[in-house]
Amino acid sequence: MKTIQSVDRTVLLLDTIAQHPGEYTLSELSKVMRLPITTLHGFCTTLEHWKLLQKNEAGRYILGYRLFHYALSFNVEQQLIASVHPHLVSLTRQFNETFHLGIVRDDKVIYIDKSEPSKPYRMTSVVGNMDEYYNSAIGLLVLANRGIDIPAAYLQNCNDIRRDGYCLKFEPEMDAYCLAVALQDNSAGINIVLPQHRYTPGFCQQIVDAMRAVDDELQLSNRSFTI
Repeated sequence: MKTIQSVDRTVLLLDTIAQHPGEYTLSELSKVMRLPITTLHGFCTTLEHWKLLQKNEAGRYILGYRLFHYALSFNVEQQLIASVHPHLVSLTRQFNETFHLGIVRDDKVIYIDKSEPSKPYRMTSVVGNMDEYYNSAIGLLVLANRGIDIPAAYLQNCNDIRRDGYCLKFEPEMDAYCLAVALQDNSAGINIVLPQHRYTPGFCQQIVDAMRAVDDELQLSNRSFTI
């Protein structure tokens, strides 16, 4: 598909700042994105004018408030968050680990909510992050459930997803497991980041049962969303 270069660059610029909020000045962005400062300055100035971008007190770029306004227009996602968030909190209290709510858009996973425990050492993350599906237990699960053929290389550290009905993905760089269960007729999912030292098959099954109970309750309460 043919795309417009200026729009491509704008999206890449916003993605870069979303992933590293408050970290880059104009010159640093120029190096990261491999664009001339003069070209990038025009993009940033225009985005600042439209409140899609702004600078913090240190003169480094963060996303502008207009993007937050746009985000609030996603009423379906907001309803999903409102319905699922109390369950995330309950799961965190029960298992004392971080739980996420994610939705799948094409081949990307967007994390739209989370609940973290209060313990000092915990797995942490940023709501709004977007991952390739193969980097996410939620993404692998949802797309596998949709019958999409996933390359074997992406499944090397996973269980048999279709057989088990959930995804257990080991993340070597984190020394942890990501365990996901699908929600809302396979349009969203909940996952937990579980340190390896806490993993046992029995504990994993307890978490799976608890996460599936969330979807059961949503279905019983007729909480249906089209994502």
